[in-house]
This record gives sequence, structure tokens and C-alpha cells, in this order.
Amino acid sequence: MLPKTKLSKTVFQAEGGKATRSKPRYELLKVALFCLALVQITKLLKIVIVVDNRQSQVNTLGEVINQFPTSTTVFLANSTTITIPASGNNFGEQTESNNLNPQGQTWQNKFELVHVVHTRFMQRQPNLKHLGQARMGLFRAITFPCLKHQTTSEFLWIIRTDPDLDPSMLDDLRREVRQVPNAVLVGSNENENDIRHDVDDITKPSVLEGSYDLVMSYHAAAQSHPVLETRLDADDALSVHFIESIQTRAAAQLIYSPQQQQQQQPNRPSARQPTWMILCPFDALEWHLYNPWDKTSDEGLIKFANKRTCITPGLTFVYHVHVTKESLPTRVHDVISKVIPACKSNDDDKCLHSIDHDLDTTILRARTPTSAGMHRVITDSTSVSLAQEEIAQFVQFHQDSWSDLKSRFAIDIDLLKQLRSDVLGDLPAIIDDNIKGQCTRFHSCKESTKEELKQLLSGDKAQTTEFKQHFKK
Repeated sequence: MLPKTKLSKTVFQAEGGKATRSKPRYELLKVALFCLALVQITKLLKIVIVVDNRQSQVNTLGEVINQFPTSTTVFLANSTTITIPASGNNFGEQTESNNLNPQGQTWQNKFELVHVVHTRFMQRQPNLKHLGQARMGLFRAITFPCLKHQTTSEFLWIIRTDPDLDPSMLDDLRREVRQVPNAVLVGSNENENDIRHDVDDITKPSVLEGSYDLVMSYHAAAQSHPVLETRLDADDALSVHFIESIQTRAAAQLIYSPQQQQQQQPNRPSARQPTWMILCPFDALEWHLYNPWDKTSDEGLIKFANKRTCITPGLTFVYHVHVTKESLPTRVHDVISKVIPACKSNDDDKCLHSIDHDLDTTILRARTPTSAGMHRVITDSTSVSLAQEEIAQFVQFHQDSWSDLKSRFAIDIDLLKQLRSDVLGDLPAIIDDNIKGQCTRFHSCKESTKEELKQLLSGDKAQTTEFKQHFKK
């Protein structure tokens, strides 16, 4: 069935000073669009038609209605955009959409994937100012630059924050988001991660920065294209190559239908259409405020960490067109690897694919007292007993990783140093806020975390034996 065509304006022509509907040109438009739809259907493509005042681009339908008094943009599922311009515009040649949409106002993707990154910031904790400012610093220094400088912009970044967020923090957050055309800041306390079905909390009034229309174009595309949903906490970072690498992997391994597989790789046997898969990162770099071997360092410590469960940053769910999130046994990150089997080959679906730790898919986690869970956070009282040879290995690893922060994550090390100084300068108030924020909805609620935070706040020595194993590679 053809998709519905919605016109935002009625076409009029002036006749003797009176505006009347221009039926002939309106009918020509309908005929032209209908013919175009038939052509696209033969290619098994979907058409989405939007009428607005966007910039003119090409002349395919413009020649039919050269005097049409409004700009009509036609978005095709093969990532090509045709615009019927207003009267008097000059026409150019048809152009691929990745050169055509510098402001990122519509969905587009060279792999025909709908990729969304989801981030939450201070939800249900709107007035914890000290904690919020510290987290804002982490977001600005670590999370924001890595997504701003991704090697592809063909993804949507949705950042949800409390609608009642402190105005000064909201202004800071809006200022950052404004720099990324494919980012949208939403005032919402919902924890939705499903662009295909769960976008009810995203309305024009709830969009605090960015384009509501951009979100709706992704939502529309998700109805007929495979979807990737990636999680990223507001204090973590992904390699600047991460998004493109994940999209390439998903497209090559599990997205293409048997017919598309044959077109892309003629010698590859046809396979059944995949359903869903999970791309799970187990490894990450960790940045800590404190270096147990160098108390005077203004850099903190970067170390490598491996977990037995999926970590949140970079965790990606892939759904084919006919699949919903309810098809998955679970989406809880620390339960996934316990209930969903590991994939045995790259072509397997309904299973867990590991995201290897390499240059293109490196993940950085900030482990500071701003963390709701305080898991694996090194504190000032942390002491680790290791042989000198092992200590030397960790020191060298930190030095190498620190020097790579700019190239891997687009992180400004001077800004990170300043952030560290600011957090340490306000640490008692930050910890106090973190204690107050415990057990709010969607946040950690562990008595052990509360006790550790209270010990830090009182200056008591925290238990350190649990950290020893964390320094084993």
C-alpha cells in the first residue's frame, strides 16, 4: 500500500486579485508523485513525502510544476532526496543525500539502517546542583566530543533529561547539544530506547534543543528499515570510529536480506532473514580521578577493565523490520550475557555478538564519585599491592592511553585535567548530592553504595581489598 501523502499547504493562484485553488497544478503534482511511487515500488522502496520550505535541490519533478508556490521535499528510501522548489528557484542535479543534508534534518544512512544513540542526564535528580555540575563537566569533556566528532553523522543522538532540570545546567546542556545537528535534547524522565515504537514522550514542547522533525523522520524510517539502538551514559565515551564501525558490521553480517546478500556478496550463500542480535562490549578503558601510585598526578589514572557482563556504553540492540524489543528475552545489561547465548559465527542471530576492544570500537568509562553505582571507583584511600614490574606495566599503559585520548575520543586533555580539579574541589558537596540521589527511579539503589559514599564523605578509609583484582589485566 502506498504511504500517505500529507500536504502542509494548499496551492493557490491569484486570479483578478482573488486567491483560488490551482486544481490543474495540484492534479499534476498528484499524478507526478503517483508515477514516482510506482517506479519506486518496482524497486521495493518506500516513499516518504514531506512538504515544507526546505532548500531546493533537483529538478525531476520541478519541471512538471515549475511555478508551484511552495517547496516540496520528497525523501526516498534509497537515501536520495528530490526537492520541488518554489517559483523562481534554480535547479541542480540529483544528489546523494549524504551531501545534501548538512543540517541533519532528516533520516539518512548509506546502509539503510536507522541508528539511534540514547543518553540520559540527571533524570529525576533535577535539583542536585553540585552533582549535576560535575556530571555536566564529565559530559562536556568526555561524552560530547566523541559523538560530535564521529566519522559519520548518519545517526540520531537522543539525550533525555529531567524537564525540571536546574536552569543553569539546562542552559549549559543546550549550548553543547546545539553544536551537533543530529542531536536532540528531550525533557523527559522516561527511559525509552525504542525509536520504532516508544516516542510518545518526544513532542514539540518536550524537545528542548534540536529538531523534532528529525526525530519523527527516524521514527518513520524505523517502520520499514532495520534499527540499531546504542546506549551511552552521559559520562562515557565511544571511539570516534565506533558508530561507523558498528553500522558496517551490522550491515555486513546480519541486516541484509538473502537477496541483498547476493547483491552485495554474489559468492555468499543465501541465508534466512535475520531477526535480532545484540552487540555487547565486555572491555573498556576506565578513567579514574585518583592514581594509587602517583598521588600528585593531575591526570588521574587510565586502566583497562574486563567484565563478565555487558557494559552499558556501546551496548547495541539490532532489530530487523519485523521484530520488536519484546522479542528479546531481556535488555538489562548485566543480565543479557546470563540468559542470551553467545553467537557461534558472524552470521548467527538471536544471540550475543561481542564487541572487541580495538582502535575502532574502544570505549572509555569515567569512574568517579559522581557514579550512581560507585562500582570499581578508585578513591583517594585506595591502595593496591602489586609487584614493581606490574606497577610499571600499569604506569606505561596509562601513559600510552592518555596520549591517545585526543585521537581515539576527540577528548581535550587540558579540559579533562580542569574537570578533575573542579570535581576534587567540590567533592564533599558532590558526594552529599550523590547520597541524596540514590534510589531514585532508574538509578542505583544499593546499601553498599550508600555506605561507601558516606565513608568518603566522612573521610574514613574505605575498604580497598576489592580493588586489587581490578588491576589484574
